Parts: sequence; C-alpha cells; structure tokens
Amino acid sequence: MFQDNEYIGFVTYTQGKRNRKIPFGIVSQSYKQKAIVTHYSRKIRKNLIAIEDKRYFSHLGIDIKSISRALYMNIKARRIIQGGSTITQQLARNLFEDHSITFHRKIKEILYAMSLEREHTKEEILDLYFNNIYWGKNLYGIRAASLYYFAKEPYLLSQQEQLLLLTILRGPNYYIRHSDLCMKRYNLLNEILFKKGIISKNVYQNNKMWTYNFEYNKLSIIPPSVIPYITKSINNKKSSILTSLNFDLQNFINYTIEKSPYPISIVILQDGKIIGINSKYGIDYPLTFHSNIGSTLKPFLYTFYRENGVSKEETFNCITTINNQKWNVKEAELPSKSVLNIQEALLTSNNNAFINAANKIGMNNVLKFIASLLNKEESNIHPSSILGATSDGISLFELTKLYADFFLNNDDPFKNECKQLLCQIAKIKLGIDINNLFLKTGTTNGNKERFAILGNEKIVLGIMRQENSINDYSKDGSFINSIKNIARNIFSPKKNVHMDVINNFISENKDILSILITLLVGFIAWICKELIKTPMRQSRETFFKVTEKRIGILSELYNYINIIALFPQETNIKEELQKIILSDKLAYVDEKIIVNIIEIAFKEVTNERLVLDTRKELRETIDKCAEIIRKENQYFLKHDTTNTYKRVIAYFIQLIKAISFIVFILIAIFYLIKSIVFLSVVWIIFCCIFIFAVMLILEKYII
Repeated sequence: MFQDNEYIGFVTYTQGKRNRKIPFGIVSQSYKQKAIVTHYSRKIRKNLIAIEDKRYFSHLGIDIKSISRALYMNIKARRIIQGGSTITQQLARNLFEDHSITFHRKIKEILYAMSLEREHTKEEILDLYFNNIYWGKNLYGIRAASLYYFAKEPYLLSQQEQLLLLTILRGPNYYIRHSDLCMKRYNLLNEILFKKGIISKNVYQNNKMWTYNFEYNKLSIIPPSVIPYITKSINNKKSSILTSLNFDLQNFINYTIEKSPYPISIVILQDGKIIGINSKYGIDYPLTFHSNIGSTLKPFLYTFYRENGVSKEETFNCITTINNQKWNVKEAELPSKSVLNIQEALLTSNNNAFINAANKIGMNNVLKFIASLLNKEESNIHPSSILGATSDGISLFELTKLYADFFLNNDDPFKNECKQLLCQIAKIKLGIDINNLFLKTGTTNGNKERFAILGNEKIVLGIMRQENSINDYSKDGSFINSIKNIARNIFSPKKNVHMDVINNFISENKDILSILITLLVGFIAWICKELIKTPMRQSRETFFKVTEKRIGILSELYNYINIIALFPQETNIKEELQKIILSDKLAYVDEKIIVNIIEIAFKEVTNERLVLDTRKELRETIDKCAEIIRKENQYFLKHDTTNTYKRVIAYFIQLIKAISFIVFILIAIFYLIKSIVFLSVVWIIFCCIFIFAVMLILEKYII
C-alpha cells in the first residue's frame, strides 16, 4: 500500500526513446520542488567550502572574522553589501525560510546555526545544505537544480556544470537573467579555486574555455496521491520512481493544455496504466475531481439493452418519455422523426429513446447495472442516472478506465457491435478516417462540462473541458476541433501502425537480422573494393603505355636525326621526319620539346664538323626530355581533375545501384514472409526502382 508521505522528495522518470529515462517531476505536497539527494560529487563540497566558507571545519556555526569583515565593508559602503554568513548560517536561513535583511533575522539565523552545529556533524550539515539550499525557480537542493538546469542527476554533472551551479547559488534568478554577469562570476570563482590549489591548471583552462548552456528541463510537481496510478517501479536507494508515463505523449498533453483557451484535463491509458495525464488545475485533478458524465454512459447502456433482448430493429419514442414518467427530458438536437431504433438513438445520443428502452426491460434492472458499473451504492442511483447523473459523480480517470476495461480486447459480439457504432461517430464528428478509432462525447451542467472518450485497439483517451468563457453553448461547439487535433497527433497511423510492425519484426528477429546485416555490409565492402581496384589498375596500365610510347617516339626521332646528320642531302628523310612531327604520334609528346629538338637538328646538320657534338647534344637533350615526360605523366595521373571527378562519380553511381538493388531484394523477402505492410512495400520498391533508373541515366550520359 502507498502512504501519502512515503515518497515525498522522490524523482519521477518517464520512458523516452530507446528506453532512455527522462526526469519528469518531483513528488511534493507543496509548490516546492525539493528532491532527496544521496549521490553527488564530493568535489562540489570542496569547491563550496573554498568559495563560501574557508574556515568551515574550524568554526561552530558563525565565523567572527567573516562577520567583522562584512561589518567593515557595510559601514564603508553605507549599505549592506556583505553578510558574512557561514555555510551553516545559509542552511539555517533556508530552513526557517526568512530572507529579510534585518537585524532580528540575523540574530535568529545565528542562534539556529549554532543549534545545527550542536545537533549534527559537519558532514551531516553539508548533506542538509545540498538537500535544502534554494537554487531559484522553486528548486530546493542540488538534485532538483541539477535535473532542472541540466536534465541529469547530480553525480553525472561535469566539473564545469558543478561550478556553474555554485556560481548562481548566491542569486539564482538574478544570474539566470543576466548571462554576462553570470559568466563574470563563473570566471571569478574559477580563478579563486585555481589560486587556492583546489583545481589543477588543466581543469582551470578547461573551465575557462567552457560555454554554459542551461537545459531548462521543466519539472512537474507530482502530488503523492498520483503515485499509485503511474508507478512502474520504485528504487528506494536512489529515491526515484520509474513511471508508466510516455515522454512524447506527456509533452504533447502539457502543450495542448497550455495552449487551450479553456481549462481541460486529459488522461491516456494503455494496458490499464496511465501513460499520459495532466490538467489545467494540476496533474491530480483528473483523479480527484468527480462529476456527472452525461451521454458518455450510453454505450454501456446500449450493450446492456442488447444483452437483455432489445433488437436492432425495435424502435422507441424519441420525443417524450412513456409509461407515465412525468419527466420532461430535453434533447440537444431535435430528432427528424418520432421513433428511433437503439442504434440510431446511440448515434444521435437521444435521451428519450434510452429512457423508454430502460422502461421496456425494467428500470430497476437498468439502475442495478449502472450501480454495478460505476461501483456505487444502489441508493445513490436514480432514473436520472441513465443520463449520466449520480449523487457524487466519477473522475475522468474512472470514466476512461471504464471504457478501457469494457471495450478493449473483448470478443463479446454486443460490445464489438457497440464499438463499431462509436467508430461511425468518430468518422462523422471528426471528419477524419483513422482505422478503429472510436469516439463518444457527453455534456453535463448546462454544457459547462464536456467529455470525450476516444480510443483504438491499444489506447483510450479521456478529455474533459470546463467553463465557457466565450459563451460556446452548443452541444459540441469548438470542443470537436480540439478533439480532432488530439486524435490526429495521438492516433495517426503515420505514427503508430507502420513503425509498430517494423519494430515488432526487428525485436522478434534480432539474430537473423544481425546475420543479414553483417553479410550485407561485407558484400557492400567487397563491391566497393572491386569498383575502386579495377579503374586503378587500368590507370596504372594506361600510364605505362603512354610513357612507353612517348619514349619510343623520342628514340625514333633520335635515329632520324642521326641519319640526317650523316646524309644531309637526303631530302626524303627530312620529309619523313616532317611527317612524324605532324602525325598523331606527337600527341604523346609535349609540342615545345619536339620543336626545340628539330630546330637544333636542322641548324647543326649543315655543319659537318659539328655533327658528332650535335649528336651528343641531341642525345642529352632527348634523355632530359624523356625524364621530363616521365614526371609529367606522374603528375598527370595524380592531378587530372576531370578524370578523378569522373571516377568518383562512377564509384558513387555503382555503389548506389548496388545498395538500391540489395534493398529491393530484402524488402521483397520481408514482404513474402508478411513482415511489412503492403503500403510500405510499394513505396520502398518504387523508390529503389526510381533510384536505380536515375543512376543508369547518369552513368550513360554523364560519365
């Protein structure tokens, strides 16, 4: 059994994506957000003492030297600028919650501090300090501050985050508003800790380079009465509670309530547990506020009537009550005909037809059923209860749970028949088609309280809207628009159906998928290796061929020049040389080099005495040219941007083609074993074919 005060100070967590635990709120009976802390860094203790109270372990609660220094500075400034308070005095001031700057408060603070020193050890006082000190925003204690400002437990704080908390400690709200002054004080404290030898030079430098960023993780105050409804597990050692609340849904509920022009309350149930809850009047309001529930009771009565012999074809007076019931029952909408069958009565929420159907099978039987359904004493149930009225009412949570227990996971034909009618109501009223979404609305207290229960095969959601500040007195009014927005965000198939199927398949076939992924990665790696290896090999072969041809041409040219030198009158040889110079072969050799060689040759061959020297010079020149060509070839292969660019594109296109083909095959396999819904298959296969086709076009016309 849960006791009211048992978990005060515990931190509640919600379940985020990938099972990540996210701090949600603190169990408290007041506005204070004070969390019990048992695990936090001892370094922050040393830093606190060095900054706030260097003689902490030697004084008895007050530090005469500090008080004297503060008194001197205050007299000098002619105003109070320093307090000279010790850590124990600061704790005392927070415990009796008096922050006035008066002489009387100071005396009271000193006496209380000395009392704390007598009753507790220095270590205990430090623990009390970090559990109770004020950190702004109604946050008390380092744990609440750590969760709010950094969204993490105190023992997970970095050294910079710890120092920042000590920075704002003197005036949390002030320093948060003035970030420049906050960083100035942060650097000052960093300097003090370094000069006192508390931190190393490396830590000092890291602290200086750090740029702070507050998370501002807004924490909710959770009344103890809510804990039994949302608890999943409790860790007493860490003073934490893992709740059944869904992080994303809870955030959506909070946002919806905050933006609503009316006070609304919302409860979401899944598998009998609350996964989302809040209200404009506090998170416990949907559990504690009781009211009449109006027409939201009709689906239960419909099922009871059908089970007790009322047929779908049987009609009932829908204008007035019969059997001498002197009861003037109003209808929100006048019916278009005088009689309705029970299905039509449910679809139009007709009151008279439901009362007349109750008379047929026995009013007492119906009232007993309502008493049993609502867990009420029969003496508290009256004929008006058929219209959802009871003496003490029920909560929004109780109403939502009634629907969850009554309709979900049930093979009763009458309940399923009723659920199908509620699905029709959802389509008619909301104008959206979400598979298996049912809806029933109800009003009471002159339309000032409106209810809507909607759900599907997994989730049931209850909404209550109160007050009418803009005089919206129609039956549904703008309430339907609010319901439609909530339904789209929570029950949309885009968020639930496909991902649920895929996630279930992954969780059930982890071993097989891990093997397939390993093989896929290996296959892609092999393809990449082959794609890169072949062009590289071809590039090397081309390089050697080009180099060989260029050197061969130079050698051939050298032979012709020698012949010209020996037989200067042989004009046919000169003509042959001219042909070679003008042929395509010279594309392999730099044109300027060839021209220089030819000019030297024809200039010197006319002087027979210099032929041998000329040949030697030509040989040296040709050797130099050959060396230059080799270097040019190497440079060409490394820096030819056009070829490199095309090769990269070619590799990329081949890789994309291979991946799209593999995905196509895998999706086809998954579909054959019925692990993926048809619509997803169509879209994924279409994308694979489209990508493959685009790659083929690029390969053909660009590369």
